[in-house]
Amino acid sequence: MRAILSLTFLCLPLVALAGGPPSMVLLPLQTGKGISPPIAQKYDAELRRLASSSAQVLSLGKTSKAMSKAGVNSSCSTDKCGKKVTATSQTRFALFGEVTNEDDIYKVQLTLYDSAYSKRAAKVEEECELCSASEVNETLATALKALAKPLSIPAPVVKKPKPKKVMAAGQVAVIVKTKPTGAMVSIGGIEKGKTPIKFAVKP
Repeated sequence: MRAILSLTFLCLPLVALAGGPPSMVLLPLQTGKGISPPIAQKYDAELRRLASSSAQVLSLGKTSKAMSKAGVNSSCSTDKCGKKVTATSQTRFALFGEVTNEDDIYKVQLTLYDSAYSKRAAKVEEECELCSASEVNETLATALKALAKPLSIPAPVVKKPKPKKVMAAGQVAVIVKTKPTGAMVSIGGIEKGKTPIKFAVKP
């Protein structure tokens, strides 16, 4: 058996993820003509089991509903599909997988979409030559391990805008500018600050 691994991922700050494993929607595994439906189901179940060790994977039922609501089919692995299905499933990551077999050469491809950054986080391709069907599970595990770093990157912190000050009833806004700036402004002996300044007063 000879395995060839190819990995590309988005260069983001490699900071440990806090707060538990990330949420993920795992779309049904796609397989080629060289793989029978019963074997394909086993690969799909194995990938789901493996992914559950590093992420909170959405259930099959909820995944199906999210895909239907998003209008996404299992064969689509574009960023556009990732954006849609993560939105309807309310998950951070979408994982798309494919396994093909040609002349006993199995190829595993995993694509990870990250809704927190609105782009593809990683794409893994692993090739297993002269493999038996059972050895493909090991290939799936190796491919998924290669996604550990992009899965561990925390989502960006979104700064909340400062709440706007609401003037009380009967007040008016006053803007004071001076040239040069820096003049102290006082109202009724109470300092409001230096110019330029904006504040509210009762007329």
